[in-house]
This record gives sequence, structure tokens and C-alpha cells, in this order.
Amino acid sequence: MATNNGVIILKSSQLKNTKMNERLDIEDNIGEGIHIHYKNFRIDYTIEEFLSFAKACKQALNSIEK
Repeated sequence: MATNNGVIILKSSQLKNTKMNERLDIEDNIGEGIHIHYKNFRIDYTIEEFLSFAKACKQALNSIEK
């Protein structure tokens, strides 16, 4: 597997009780953006898009907890 030396893994986890690939990684591709690897999918965000996504997740979590 090829690696990019300009990548910092922000979070790496193995999902439990899944039927397929257990991968969940969040990577900072320095100078490019953020990649989320979920199972066999890769989601590409600019840094601005990722921050907006993270804010929406936080708001959703807060709403669920209320």
C-alpha cells in the first residue's frame, strides 16, 4: 500500500460488529484537506468543509442528547 508522507492520521479505529471492512480513519493531508476513510469509502473534504461537517455533527449530537 502506498503512503503519503504528508499525511497525519488524526484518528484511527476499528469498527465493531460490522459485516465488512472495519476501517475508520480520519487523515489530515497537509496542505490539501481532510480524508475520512469509512469501510471501503473515502470522503474528501477541504479544511473548511470538514470544519462545517464537524460543527453539524456536534449540533446533531447536542440535539439528540436534549
